[in-house]
Amino acid sequence: VRGQYANNSVISACLESIAVGALTARKTGDRQRYRDYTRTIRRTTAFLLRLQFTPENTYYVQHRERVVGAFKMDMIDSRVWCDSIWHLANALMKIHRHKLLD
Repeated sequence: VRGQYANNSVISACLESIAVGALTARKTGDRQRYRDYTRTIRRTTAFLLRLQFTPENTYYVQHRERVVGAFKMDMIDSRVWCDSIWHLANALMKIHRHKLLD
């Protein structure tokens, strides 16, 4: 099925939920769950950032300056993904604000 190869929108929404779960686990003292969630957050964030257009990975784009900083739809579809970017932005803000990668 086209567009289902690590779809950015779906994974970003999941990351947003996992960040909330990690905050809840930390608040309630559930150390094991907190470790599991933060490990998942670290790996998922690293994966999603690989979907971001950078100057180094836009060699095939005609107008590179137009896409640098944007995110691909998924691992196969390199159309710019902008309709649901809020899930990723919100997840990254929570992760940063609450120091979930430290």
